[in-house]
Amino acid sequence: MSYNYNRRNASVKLNNSTRSKVNRELSAKGLDGNGRFRKPGEALATAAQVLRKHDMESNDPFLTLHGSDGRHTAHILLDGEYLNNSLLSITWSRLDSGLYEVVVYMS
Repeated sequence: MSYNYNRRNASVKLNNSTRSKVNRELSAKGLDGNGRFRKPGEALATAAQVLRKHDMESNDPFLTLHGSDGRHTAHILLDGEYLNNSLLSITWSRLDSGLYEVVVYMS
């Protein structure tokens, strides 16, 4: 499978109901900023589990989050086809405790 995003290849539209359901599940897993993670990668793994449950995946299977804080957006595939109306938004910040606050949602 190719992970090179090409806007012309983005042919699948995610319906609002599914987006809302995925975002609720991400929130329930603590990815709404209320959860704490030892490493940002733990949060990414949790988000990937939620996406897989809905036959979705990030276009970058080797995505890693570097630094104590940052922001990243990733294209999403549904059943192997790029979504043309949604991105995965990821924001992370290292807290004074050394744990990470991570927010992940589908736009």
